[in-house]
Amino acid sequence: MTLELSSKQKLFFIRMTENQEQAKQGFDILLKRQDFAGFFDHLKASGLFSPEHNSGPVPAEDPGYVHIPYWSALDYLSAVAKQADENNDIDLAKKVMEVIRSVSGYRNSEDHKIDNHHTWRIFAEIFGLLPTNVITTQDLDLIPNWLDSRYDRGLVGRALSMGALRRFLDSHLPEDRKKAVIILDYCTTIKWAEDESLGRNRKKPVSVVDEHWLKEIIQLHASNLGAKAGKQSTRVFLKRIEEIFGKNFGDLPTYMSRPAVEDHDQNHTWEYIINAVVEGFRDILASWVDHEPENATEFVGALLTDENEMARRIGIYILNQKWPVLGKLYSTVISPEFFNPRHIHELYHLLRDRFIEFNDSQKEATFQAIQKLPRPAEHENPDRFLKYHQRNWLSAILGKGYEPADLWFRALNADPNLGPLSKHPDFHYYSEMLAGHGSSPYSAQELLAFAENKSLIERLNGFQPPGSWRGPSVEALVDTLEEAVSIHPCGFLYLLPEFLKAKRPYQYGIIYGFKSLWNSSEAKQQNLDWNRAWEKLMEFFELLIGNDMFWKEPVIQSQDLTPNRDWIPEVIAEFLHAGTRKDAKAYPPELLDRAFSLIKILLENLEPVDEPEKDAMFQAINSYRGKTIEALFSHTLRVCRISDEAKGSHTEAWDKIKPVFDAELEKCKNNNFEFSTLSAAYLDNIHYISSGWLETGFKKIFPHDYQSNFICAIDGLAYSPANKRIYKLLADHKILDNALRLEGLREQARERLIERIALACLWGDEPIDSPRFNYLFESEQIDDLRDVGRLFYNVRDQELNPEQIERILMFWEKCVKWAENLSEPPKLLLSDLSRLICYITEFTDREKNLLLAVAHYIKDGYNEDIFFKGLHRLVEQDPEKISMVLGKVLEARVPNYDYEDMLKNLIIRLAGFGRIEYALMHADRASKLPGFLQLYKQLSEGDKKTC
Repeated sequence: MTLELSSKQKLFFIRMTENQEQAKQGFDILLKRQDFAGFFDHLKASGLFSPEHNSGPVPAEDPGYVHIPYWSALDYLSAVAKQADENNDIDLAKKVMEVIRSVSGYRNSEDHKIDNHHTWRIFAEIFGLLPTNVITTQDLDLIPNWLDSRYDRGLVGRALSMGALRRFLDSHLPEDRKKAVIILDYCTTIKWAEDESLGRNRKKPVSVVDEHWLKEIIQLHASNLGAKAGKQSTRVFLKRIEEIFGKNFGDLPTYMSRPAVEDHDQNHTWEYIINAVVEGFRDILASWVDHEPENATEFVGALLTDENEMARRIGIYILNQKWPVLGKLYSTVISPEFFNPRHIHELYHLLRDRFIEFNDSQKEATFQAIQKLPRPAEHENPDRFLKYHQRNWLSAILGKGYEPADLWFRALNADPNLGPLSKHPDFHYYSEMLAGHGSSPYSAQELLAFAENKSLIERLNGFQPPGSWRGPSVEALVDTLEEAVSIHPCGFLYLLPEFLKAKRPYQYGIIYGFKSLWNSSEAKQQNLDWNRAWEKLMEFFELLIGNDMFWKEPVIQSQDLTPNRDWIPEVIAEFLHAGTRKDAKAYPPELLDRAFSLIKILLENLEPVDEPEKDAMFQAINSYRGKTIEALFSHTLRVCRISDEAKGSHTEAWDKIKPVFDAELEKCKNNNFEFSTLSAAYLDNIHYISSGWLETGFKKIFPHDYQSNFICAIDGLAYSPANKRIYKLLADHKILDNALRLEGLREQARERLIERIALACLWGDEPIDSPRFNYLFESEQIDDLRDVGRLFYNVRDQELNPEQIERILMFWEKCVKWAENLSEPPKLLLSDLSRLICYITEFTDREKNLLLAVAHYIKDGYNEDIFFKGLHRLVEQDPEKISMVLGKVLEARVPNYDYEDMLKNLIIRLAGFGRIEYALMHADRASKLPGFLQLYKQLSEGDKKTC
């Protein structure tokens, strides 16, 4: 029902016609009313549904890009369509359809159609909302125009699939099901595109609907289409099959593009369109046979003799799958011609799956057809070729109770000229790709059985990989050994001494198996007594790496990543580290001395890296020696904690370990880079272990005279927590000063260093006019200064006292004064500083000058949102000065987007504080932003309430 308009409402509609922004606001307001549909006729009379409002692409700010505007009427039309259906209001639904027809058929002054995928998607959705009888078959002819967009190929198809197609199929009316088939036809339309990769005169098929959504349409609706519109929808897909595998496809075998009609890992995932069409035809046809077997049988029979090869293959596949219903069709097609090698996969499976169900005449006719296969006219050895294919076909019916076929197969298979039968006789080509380590010669259960009968080591050592790419491998056997350990760890624990006689890969495998079990959840640990297990493991480690011959053994690196001797120290170090990391889960204290001896053996025999890498920490934690050093630190910390708990001190315990630390530190002279890196990362831990050792050895941890070690230590320092006591040591020993002047530091390491200096500033330990800060300014370290500013901004949510906030503002002030003397302003630094507005609470001339100094540059770091938010907070204190700052911002650049209307609301607040002239000036400058021209008009009229 059309509502009568008040004078105010008439004015409302007039304003909606002024511009798109007003129209959008108007539609939004109307949709909040219960009676929104009653204004439809007035909106139409006002021209708000006119096709001219549906804009095509417009140039975006970035050259070469376009923006697709969203027509503000769309959500309203969609809501009206939904209500029309709920109320069965056919007249209202027809009005919506009139708009859709008018807009869809519109051409601009150059007689070009409008390309707006947003509009076409909403129209497609509306088709699924309106009463089905309002949409005619002629209306469906609008769909091709909607699908033909340069900028989107998926959303219209998906909208039709989720709405109209589903709804028409669910209808009991025959005409609606016909409409569903028309939509299917349009959504599966194929176009052809040039593709040089296919060779001369070859084109590739391209669907009008994006491949992903096309596949979804088929998966969602194939069964229902077959059940309710089987005859019509299968003809749609047969047409697609004929298009794709017709003249454009050429004379190539169809199995080269789709090896199997069923879902199979040999099918090519990249053949999106081919796969979608084959699967759609297959599934719809199968559903049709299930629901209308009598009508579908004739269609399948015609497929079996169709001129199109792929159609025949799909027919053979369906014949096999629906044999109880369609089996009689086989007798009509048995012939030598039917045993076409291009049918190999589907026909082979039909014979293999159904031959035993054939009647006697079908079996005999099949056998005779294979016997009568023609000799190829153009082949260098036609007899061999013929026998090869006859044997292939016979292998499908071998052992199915037909003796003549079995005898003939055995005779052909004995012919040495034919070679062995293919492992995949149902394919002309079969590709495989192995991942991981391949297969294992034994299963985990077999290894457990070998362990029971004491033959495990003999079996492991005796395995020789065959050398073929498909064959079992040592690596896979090691993986299986690890699995067996997890299944029955207690059994393998008592076998550990036997593994001293095992080859190195299997020694590694059993250690890694126990290590994985240690790291797993308690539920997977089979109630293993780890105290007993660790004792056995320590004994095994001692006998293994405590033997000098172990370290003298030559190591041969293999390309296939077979574990060798070098892998064993690494996994032992990792295991020892894991065993002391947490007191709640650690090996018994009684074993600590034995573990320490093992760590010393590893340190004595593992060579450090020759040269440090750029990322020294990554290198350290991944090198054999670095993992041992981590085990040393973890071990030492546990020893100290236990001693503290037992004796209240760990001095005596540390004295036993200290010589190892001393020896390692002495090596940090253009050597032992892992220790330099890790000791700096563990500074806080070392302070707990021995603050005296840390203080006396600090210069050796950061050796100025050995630059490579110094750089590694600075890199490790990045991973050490920042605190005042460590900072004092760094400052007192001039580590910070030297590091700041170093070239070659990793970027992240330098950032963490600068952050320490910034934190020290907040602690009061590093004044803004300190030598270190002065160096940053004097040497124009702009990136470092930006890092300082970033840290100050990132701690904004912490409780900073007034003195700390004052230090931040002093830094800001110093940056501004320093920047004034540069030849080029540091734009990004000044933009970063603008974010520090969050610390301004009182607005005096000092704060005004700080804001004015950075206002021009906030655009360079895209900090407008943060800055405007800060101005909002301060505007009440001094609107005039805030207006001055805002003017500086807009003078530099008007933002591309007004996030959460911050700029608009700021201008409105300025007007509210009586600064209407400033508000007008700012609104005028920002008039290109949506809604700001209207804001300017409202301010001009003095309509504060509207604002």
